[in-house]
Amino acid sequence: DLVRGVITFESEHVPDYALCRANGDPLYTLVNPVDDALMEITHVLRGEDLLSSTPRQLALYDALVELGIARQKPEFGHLPYVMGQGNKKLSKRDPEAHALAYRDQGFLPEGLLNYLALLGWAISGDRDIFTLDEMVAAFDIKDVNPNPARFDLKKADAINASHMRLLPLEEITERAIPFLQGAGLLGDPVTDEQRAVLTAAMPLVGERINKLTEAVDMLAFLLVDEADFAVDPTDAEKLLNEDGLAVVRAMPNTAIAMR
Repeated sequence: DLVRGVITFESEHVPDYALCRANGDPLYTLVNPVDDALMEITHVLRGEDLLSSTPRQLALYDALVELGIARQKPEFGHLPYVMGQGNKKLSKRDPEAHALAYRDQGFLPEGLLNYLALLGWAISGDRDIFTLDEMVAAFDIKDVNPNPARFDLKKADAINASHMRLLPLEEITERAIPFLQGAGLLGDPVTDEQRAVLTAAMPLVGERINKLTEAVDMLAFLLVDEADFAVDPTDAEKLLNEDGLAVVRAMPNTAIAMR
């Protein structure tokens, strides 16, 4: 096994098995190796929960090679479990397992890929942040840890924030635009006036954005229509105490002096 090394099975623990249902429909045990053979699959990387089915599939690969349907048996690597909350195996029904949800939450593709690669593998002992090209150059399936990994959403957030810091301000702006458009704050296409507001405002918030969705809350007050602009009374009460009111009253004179 590419991850676990040599694995042996006693023949008494590999019983006879069915290949088709009573109505003739083929089962996964047969369909999977036939599909791999027809696509000329060379490597199979899958979860360790399928390890027990490998001996029977290897026998079928041998048969397919003998029949001339398959060119060779693929190499197998059984990857460790990813654990979710409560140290339970992460299921496809768990919210953390929905890849497209991370896109909707504003994760960068390179940030999410970086974190997923760390679930069972490391580029070095003292480094967590790396580019996709660096990962491709350094990755070796033999370095994958066979022990279960735990999905940590806080760590995923931190990795994504680090990748956000690596992007030029202009790139952050362009990637944030679809989220601002989705919130109804920008037109499609973006108007010259809206672009000017973004150009002026993004240097003030670009270093604080950890996910692209955060641009909506940070910039909404600058982009919302005047008729829809509203101040949260609770926030106003916190900010406009006597000290805050003194600052507001002083602003006109300060602005005149600055001019």
